[in-house]
Amino acid sequence: MRITRSICGVLICSALLAALIGCTREHYRTRADQRTYEILNQKNTDPRWAVPKVDITPSKDSRFYDPHDLDNPPLPPDDPIARQYMDEVYGIKGPTVWQNLDRLQHVENPNWTVALGGEPFDGSSGSLPVIENLTLDDAIELGMRNSRDYQEQIENMYLAALSLTFERYKFDTRFGGVLSEPGTAMTYENQPGDFSAWELGSTHLGISRLMPSGAQFAAELANNTLWMLTGGSGSQTATSLAYSITQPLYLAIQRAVTLEKLTQSERNVLYAMRDFARFRKDFYVTVVTGSRAYPLPGSTGRGELAFLIRGERSPTVGFYYLLYELQRLRNQESNVQSLRGLIRDLEALGEAGRATSLDITQLQSSHEQAKRYLAYRNRVFFDELDRFKVQLGLPPDIELTIDDTLLEPFEFLDTELLEMEYDSTTIELSEDQAMIQTALDSIQELQEKLVNKTAAFEIELADLEKVLPGRLKVMPQAEQQELVGFVDRDREQLSDVKQRVAELSEALEQLRLTAANINGADQEAVGNLLAKVRDQRRIMLQTMRELTGLGVVIRLEQVTLIPVELDQENVVEIAMENRLDLMNRRGIVTDVRRRLEVAAEQLLSDVNLVAEGEISTQDPSVNSNPLDLRRSESSFRAGVSIVTPLDRVRQRNNYRAAQVGFQRARRNFMAAEDQVKLDVRRYLRHLEIERRLFEVNRRALRVAARELDQAIEFGDRPDADSRPGGRGVNISRALDNIVYTQNELIESWVDYETARMALYRDMGLMEIDENGNWR
Repeated sequence: MRITRSICGVLICSALLAALIGCTREHYRTRADQRTYEILNQKNTDPRWAVPKVDITPSKDSRFYDPHDLDNPPLPPDDPIARQYMDEVYGIKGPTVWQNLDRLQHVENPNWTVALGGEPFDGSSGSLPVIENLTLDDAIELGMRNSRDYQEQIENMYLAALSLTFERYKFDTRFGGVLSEPGTAMTYENQPGDFSAWELGSTHLGISRLMPSGAQFAAELANNTLWMLTGGSGSQTATSLAYSITQPLYLAIQRAVTLEKLTQSERNVLYAMRDFARFRKDFYVTVVTGSRAYPLPGSTGRGELAFLIRGERSPTVGFYYLLYELQRLRNQESNVQSLRGLIRDLEALGEAGRATSLDITQLQSSHEQAKRYLAYRNRVFFDELDRFKVQLGLPPDIELTIDDTLLEPFEFLDTELLEMEYDSTTIELSEDQAMIQTALDSIQELQEKLVNKTAAFEIELADLEKVLPGRLKVMPQAEQQELVGFVDRDREQLSDVKQRVAELSEALEQLRLTAANINGADQEAVGNLLAKVRDQRRIMLQTMRELTGLGVVIRLEQVTLIPVELDQENVVEIAMENRLDLMNRRGIVTDVRRRLEVAAEQLLSDVNLVAEGEISTQDPSVNSNPLDLRRSESSFRAGVSIVTPLDRVRQRNNYRAAQVGFQRARRNFMAAEDQVKLDVRRYLRHLEIERRLFEVNRRALRVAARELDQAIEFGDRPDADSRPGGRGVNISRALDNIVYTQNELIESWVDYETARMALYRDMGLMEIDENGNWR
């Protein structure tokens, strides 16, 4: 019997010890996730801040997804010197647990590169894939998958809900008694020649509950049991059931105090969801334009990002800014190419005595300067491209190209015409009849391309006439008349060019007939033919250049801006109603006011109604039944406990500080409202200014194109100014003006789109779909 009781005691004690040790790491993690996601789903109902994802586990294709056991992860790469202190510290051998864990070569998900079409990542640049023609949608998707900023914002929302799980738990029935948390102690005692015994002592099992009124109830069952193995017989046990009820007076105030942390935690989850919903809007705008929103005054610091890369939270480049830099690079490349062709053309005029060496040297100098600036623009573009990769969460050494489809409306210079101009300047001419025939064949080929290009521009002019009504609708009367006049002149000019191209075709056919019938020995006839061929090439080159300039203005007028039909009053009213961060700032003022009330309560005396008691078994020396609780062994106490408010200096200071904090919160909220108004008014004003600047730059580019045509035409005239260097300076300046105005035009477009997206973001009207795009 004694052995049986002993075994039972051991089993009971083992069960209690197992309960104390707790469940597995995985159990605690999954249980925390379950409760946290339940809370987030409960609050993810309002369409104004509903978010599609409430899971902090990154996509399996993410760079920072962890494919290993989350509860027993392997050791990451360590500093080799610091690692020594894990093996041995202060001459003491370190724990073997570190030696038994696997060690990683790098901390990145080895499969993130596979998702991009590459090989598994092994930590080296050689295993990185190549991303070609990255579109804007691709950039948004990659950013959502790999951005550290985006992941941290999701985690902020999760952590707010995780904190709330504990505040809610405090109002559930908890396993905890009057004296301590549930627990036990088991000992074996032996006195040789006297006795030996097992003792299960200090065993506590209780429950407690906090009520919204501030009342606290607790009950605890405590037991001590001794099993005698030798030197005695039987068992001895003592059990007591203790309970306690405490109810503070000042019930209305106490309810506010008791529920304060729970209330604040519930509101914090709401704030976090709104913060994340606004961040998703800001994330879209930042990836597209590089423009990041500024936090409102009165921010509590929640949501601030910790990642610093070269002094920045993260780079903010933007897809549009990359396109802008890419177009600037291409504009400069076109400038270099144009200068190269013009130099050859001017060299030919120099051979004919119609240009000075200074004219040629000046263009050559401009050409070298343009090449230097091209090298600079090349460096700037690739620097910004690397920063954009980091913005998306990608390593800067991954090879990536961006899709330039959005730049098509800004490709004003026809590259095929530029190549045709260059080819025409490289045609070799001499008094050799065979070479003249070869030159005529080349000119004929270029002439056929010119005919086709003229027909293509007629189609583009028809496309412009389709766009024209929409542009005229939003323009002032004076600008409408000016634009209509421009298009009429463009139409007339294209008609003249078409007629000239037809005449060139007829003249070229006559030259080919003449060349076929000429006698190669007749030097005079050959010389006359050579002069006519040169004239034909010159006229064709002039026509190409005129058509190039005409193409620039036709394509230029087709570019449109997305209109925003709002006024200052509208945008302010909309923003005040829909800004999520302003909603949070409004709620924070009330939070601070509640804390003021809690601080005021601490100034009062503490008056509590207390009731407590205990029911026990008989003395263990005469008791062997742990459940034999007797009324004769019970006690009950009831009364009032009072703590007088005679020492309240700390509480007084806290109360006064809470009053100051409330006034600050009021001022901060006023400042937040002012900043919202300031932001949307500024962006709307910015939109209007950029729209005007876009039109100014449009006109400036039209003028610059005409200036280049006139500079080339003037320099090619036999009766042009004979002042040395005049031709080179005029042409170089005209080309510089074209490049400058092209850059200004696309910059004003980027600035307009940036302001437009920022306006809708800061009005709170931007709706982001589950793919991260503005719908």
